[in-house]
Amino acid sequence: MSHFPVLLDPLRDRLAGLCLFPVDVVASGLGDRSVATGAVRLALDALERRLFEVPTRTA
Repeated sequence: MSHFPVLLDPLRDRLAGLCLFPVDVVASGLGDRSVATGAVRLALDALERRLFEVPTRTA
């Protein structure tokens, strides 16, 4: 049984109507670390975009 049925059950129901295959939706075990982990991921995504962008020429 999920710890967050109020949040997860409606999400599962919505995804069931949108996805061709069943999707597992579970609460994360990260707890308080989830905010820091998400912030690091966003920073890494931004860094990757900047490092690997192809400069465009303007006429």
